Amino acid sequence: MKLNKDDESLKNALLNEVESNIATLKGNAKSYINGKEQSPLALITESINNLTELKKLLKGMN
Repeated sequence: MKLNKDDESLKNALLNEVESNIATLKGNAKSYINGKEQSPLALITESINNLTELKKLLKGMN
């Protein structure tokens, strides 16, 4: 099966989301709010929440 253009865009968006969360969980990402660096625990929590939402989204695609 070959991906159509819309599927390819979705695939790229999902890969970018996963890659960004992997970088965060590895400690390679930094985030700032109002000039203050976010704590590693806050970033890990955010990544876990993002991945949980992504899992729910993918499960709902069936």
